[in-house]
Amino acid sequence: MRVENTMALENETVRHKIERVLNDTTPTFIYSHLPYYDILQRKPVLLSIVRDPVERLVSLYYFKVYGDSTGQSRYREEMEKMNYTKEPFDACYSKRGICVDKSVLSKNVQQFCGVPPGHPYPSMKTCLQRAKRNIKDKYLFVGTTEDYDGFLQVLEKLLPDMFHGATAFYRNFKRRSYWKLTKTLNKTGPSEAVKRALRAELHLEYELYDFIKQEFENLKQKLGITA
Repeated sequence: MRVENTMALENETVRHKIERVLNDTTPTFIYSHLPYYDILQRKPVLLSIVRDPVERLVSLYYFKVYGDSTGQSRYREEMEKMNYTKEPFDACYSKRGICVDKSVLSKNVQQFCGVPPGHPYPSMKTCLQRAKRNIKDKYLFVGTTEDYDGFLQVLEKLLPDMFHGATAFYRNFKRRSYWKLTKTLNKTGPSEAVKRALRAELHLEYELYDFIKQEFENLKQKLGITA
């Protein structure tokens, strides 16, 4: 099995790279940070994984500010160029800073809505319903990072030729210190008051997240996965 990504591109677009890989007969796993939209002539098996919306926002904020252990100084230099401060998440939220910029809110709803780049989004409620349909109809399944172990177990069940042994490898990997290299630095959780406010603000994101969790639990039960 070959592993490809769409982050390291050389003289081609993301779409062209994916289509080039799909035209090859070699079994390939492509990982990317792409929204769903139906433009490819050949249809790959689609998988995705999402995170609790508040946890995602908090982690993204501290990653932007501090990076992780693989590039701490580089990230701080970049953030200082953009005048990003080291203030806690709560302080950023109270003044509606970069932690709740419109580009990071409603991320999952827009991610699965199916709107191609450059096209306008419908209302978020319409987008939410489209996202649910796309997840049910277009994806093999969508899991959650909070149950990453279960995500791997489902992969082993549904795609054994590509993912046999993935769960055992992950469990062994977690016991070693170097898995923490990509853990976001200096992350502190928001206050309960900020969490409540964010959950209310992100109610459509949570409706989609809860939908994904329920669909994922139903699939695990169907496959006989209990742990």
